[in-house]
Amino acid sequence: MGDAVKPETLRSAIASAVAELKSYEVPAECVRLGLAPGEGDEAFRSKFRYVLTRLRPLAVPELTTVARKVVDEYDVPELEQILASLDMTGVDGEFKNLIFAANGPKPDIVASCTSGGSACA
Repeated sequence: MGDAVKPETLRSAIASAVAELKSYEVPAECVRLGLAPGEGDEAFRSKFRYVLTRLRPLAVPELTTVARKVVDEYDVPELEQILASLDMTGVDGEFKNLIFAANGPKPDIVASCTSGGSACA
């Protein structure tokens, strides 16, 4: 489930959150978040694109790290929701096999009728 989030969705949510800052604050914030530095006038043209350009080379694991830093610092419900969906995992191990018969042959489920009621006919 967690890998259902597209990298571009994560990039866009991070860029939107950081773009809420003043243009002159965005370059320093990007560096603080671990992103590459750039020219200040670039941020004045488009804060969103400034951040997105620095996020573009990152894969989901690195984007997740940056997103967690942003969520720790700012109130960003959309980004929190995306991170929550990344943290969802399926059932593993013996319990999964018990429920889904994931390993080996599927069990035969046979209903036994001992009461002789009409449901057993």
